[in-house]
Parts: sequence; structure tokens; C-alpha cells
Amino acid sequence: MCCKKAENPFFVESTAPHGTFRFDQLKNEHFRPAFDRAMAEHKAEIEAINKELAERTDYESDEYMALIEKVSTMSEKFYAIDLTHFEEDVEKALLGLGFERSDFNRPTSDFSGGWRMRIELAKLLCEKSGMKKVFFANSGAEANECAIKVARKWAAENKGADCYKIVTLQNSFHGRTLATLAATGQDTFHTDFGPFTPGFYYAPADDAKAVRKLAEENGCCAVMMELVQGEGGVIPLTQEFMDEIFKLAEEYNLVTVIDEVQTGNGRLGSLYGSRSSP
Repeated sequence: MCCKKAENPFFVESTAPHGTFRFDQLKNEHFRPAFDRAMAEHKAEIEAINKELAERTDYESDEYMALIEKVSTMSEKFYAIDLTHFEEDVEKALLGLGFERSDFNRPTSDFSGGWRMRIELAKLLCEKSGMKKVFFANSGAEANECAIKVARKWAAENKGADCYKIVTLQNSFHGRTLATLAATGQDTFHTDFGPFTPGFYYAPADDAKAVRKLAEENGCCAVMMELVQGEGGVIPLTQEFMDEIFKLAEEYNLVTVIDEVQTGNGRLGSLYGSRSSP
């Protein structure tokens, strides 16, 4: 979560011949056409089942459950889509991001079980990212909840229990749990579900002075931000702003939380954009 200065945190091109890793592009090139062909082949049958399900209200009857089972059987046809070329291009992209083929191209029989696989992956991620620990989460919201807890726990132990506030940015998005909704800097997400978790303040993106003012006045423990605001309109933060935030974090002893749910794992060209910035 804490980062150091570098030249350009945002769009680092891969050195591999295929260029920058764009997972969505590969998915659209290989998975989407195969999926569309399968959908076209079974379209009439799918529509008929959906129509009948929508009209029935006997949800616990044998007939209704038989329709559900039929839908489940049909879904297996889509799992059988050939993704060979898609997987080959993903492998090339991962090699371009600094991984070695031995890191991911090995049989599952090499592992003694799920825990062994997690340990191996955690070691690999630490090696490639420069981080010391890995927390595996089920969603971006859970990952951000963990980051908020880590920041507040660290501050409670090192700065005092009153230093629990976090500065986030306007137009940000950090998740749909109560805490991550509170961290999200968009009013549209702050209706109907209150009261929200307290302790979050919002500064305009790229306004380092506003972030500094909030940090000075509110006993903050962290600054939390996305390198590129996704839900807010695909808006990258400027290098100048990032430089100022990291200086501010060092000056006021703040944790820097980088939300890379939408930008991590090669989406900006490097494994993690934050590891290419301060």
C-alpha cells in the first residue's frame, strides 16, 4: 500500500513483442466470438425456457425444478467453449509482464492442495510486486475493506486511536459494502443505505492542496485513491499530483492505499501501476 517515487505510474508498455497486456481486448478477440456462436446455436431453446420460467409461479414444483435443471445442463455447453488461442495470448502477455513460463504453466498435480497453491501464488506476487504480504479476497470491496482496516490498525498502534480518518477523492469508487461506499467519493452512492461508516473525507482529484488541508485538520491515517478512476469516468491522476501525495504521506506519516481493483494485474501495462509510481 505504501509506494515510492518513479517516472510514470500509469501506462507502462510491456517490453514483449505483443505490446501492452489488455485482457479485455484478448477476451473480445477469442472468448466473445465463441460465446456468441454457442448462443446463436441454442438461442431458440434458451428463449423458450426463459419464457416458461417467467410465466410459472410454482417455484417448488417438480416441473419448475426440471426447467432449472435443464438450464443448468445447457450452461455446461458454454463451459466447453474452446479458449485455446485466448489462453495462448494471455500466456504471452504474462511473459511480457515479467513472469516466467514456469510460474503458471505447470500441472496442478505439482501441488498438494488449495493451500499449497495459495502459498506459491503469494510468494510469486510478493516477488513480482516487492510487497511483503498478500491477502486473498473474494472481491474488490473485501480487498479495500482489508486495506482500510490495515491503515486504521497501523495508525491506532503508531499514531493513536483518534487518527482513523481517511482522505479519498471525489468521483472515486471503492466498493459496495457500507465502509467502501463511505470511502467512495460520489453522492449518488450515498443515498438509501445510511448511516454510513464515519471517518471519510473527499478531496477533488489532482488537488493536492485540498488533500493536505483535510489531512492537517482531521487526524488522518491514510490517503486512499485509484490511479485511474474507473467508475468516475476513466480519469487518470497526474504524475504531479501523485508526487505531492507521496510527499504529503511521508510528511504526515500517512498510509498510502492504492485501489488497483480495476487497474492491477497488467491492465495498465505493468503488473501493478502503483509499483511503477512512488
